[in-house]
Amino acid sequence: MPKTSSHFTPSLIITYILGLACLVFTITKATTSTFTYDEGFTFFYYLPQDFMRIFSFAAPYSANNHILSSLLIKYSQALFGSSELALRIPSLIAHIFYMWITILLLKKINPSILIPGFLLFNANPYLLDFYAIGRGYAPAITLMMCSIYCWVKYRESEEKRWYIASIALAATGAFSHFSLLLFVASLLLLHNYAALLSRKLNATSPKEFIVSALKWNKANFIFLGVLLAVFYEPLRRSIQYGLLYHGGDNGFWPDSILSLLQYSLFEASYAGWLLVPLSWFLLALLFISTVILITHIRFSINQIEKSRNWRSDFTLLFLFIIVISSLLNWLAGTFYPIDRGALFLYPLLILITVTLLDKLSRVPGLRKATWVLAMVAGLACMFHTINTQNLHTFIHWKNHFDTPEMMLDLQAHSSGFTDDNPMHLGVDWIYYPVVNYHIIADELDWVDTVFTKGIMGSEDMIYVSKENVLKYEKLGYQVVKNYANTQTSLMQGISVDSLD
Repeated sequence: MPKTSSHFTPSLIITYILGLACLVFTITKATTSTFTYDEGFTFFYYLPQDFMRIFSFAAPYSANNHILSSLLIKYSQALFGSSELALRIPSLIAHIFYMWITILLLKKINPSILIPGFLLFNANPYLLDFYAIGRGYAPAITLMMCSIYCWVKYRESEEKRWYIASIALAATGAFSHFSLLLFVASLLLLHNYAALLSRKLNATSPKEFIVSALKWNKANFIFLGVLLAVFYEPLRRSIQYGLLYHGGDNGFWPDSILSLLQYSLFEASYAGWLLVPLSWFLLALLFISTVILITHIRFSINQIEKSRNWRSDFTLLFLFIIVISSLLNWLAGTFYPIDRGALFLYPLLILITVTLLDKLSRVPGLRKATWVLAMVAGLACMFHTINTQNLHTFIHWKNHFDTPEMMLDLQAHSSGFTDDNPMHLGVDWIYYPVVNYHIIADELDWVDTVFTKGIMGSEDMIYVSKENVLKYEKLGYQVVKNYANTQTSLMQGISVDSLD
């Protein structure tokens, strides 16, 4: 069959259509969804800074500085402006590359499950949330998947350039979110596992083994030196100022896996009863994949050609992440990745799933049954995504839904205020980054930017949560408008002219 014909197979055309639908969705959501606290914090504090201050993790020290993402958003703003869509373009570009890489990996694993596999990789409402928002999770996950693709190419060809590309992409992804350092460490271990399996390390004596291991890891040592030099200051400041707080301390399974499953169910009506069977399914998946991995290792010891089979590498990569995160928690007290910090595990779980489906499809008589099983799973994910998604808010940041409307309402009270005599606006702390974003992006020169010192009682207007309304009414404020979705209120001081 001519090479060009592979670009026009029905399954590939359908997959491209599904990918286009996913991209249209994330673009639409990036356009219509309200800005979030984390995005507003990055916009206000980091985008005005120069490259080196962002890169070196300079003050203000915050976990919201996803270094690579902050830089990409900064340059996206310079090119396209300060609209919500413009600041989310890096995540949207990352989404395109993520879908492209999943197609390339699926074509290598098993082209017959391309459509259901693509749905499994992409039809996750929690994942799509982060490809429509200006945070570091999307670039990190995409770079991880690019790293995995390069790893597969390395295992197939044993050309060192592919391994260097793989580890470099993984490290770059860690600059977008530090949780990917777990993946980087696991990849280094996987590199040595591949060497052992293909007998690249001389094990005739302990001394010769150590010498050959040192030679084999020469590039890794250089890489670790560069990595340590580059990551030292961001990690030192993160530890010094307690910024690595987002995580769990109950164990890898309850913190990382169950939280990922819970948020992937996206508050669906069936989430309560589906969480337990899904967790048992994942446990069975990892158990079966581990058994296959052990079998693969046993056969590879005696058959050198089998050592190049990379399909079990995904399982081992995942197991390395479990071991490393558990050891770090035990020895250093670090937290396990949780919810969005564990999102990078989702594509790894799908890689394990599709490789297991590939294995099952090779059993005589099970090829069609496997395809049907995969398609049912993929369509179920698609139904779940369609059933749960919205175009207005993100699951972790629903409390900013009414902020754009409040800012429009605020303009009705702008009379008498100028850039020389600006309105003093007070807000509850959780709203200030998004409020500041609108003040700056919408060029509202007649109102001062707000900070986290709290409401002093001398502000002209305030925007507060419902539970604080009574408190400020006693200080002489009256409600101008209530916002039902977020249970918030816009209030004005008695001294300010009331609405007619």
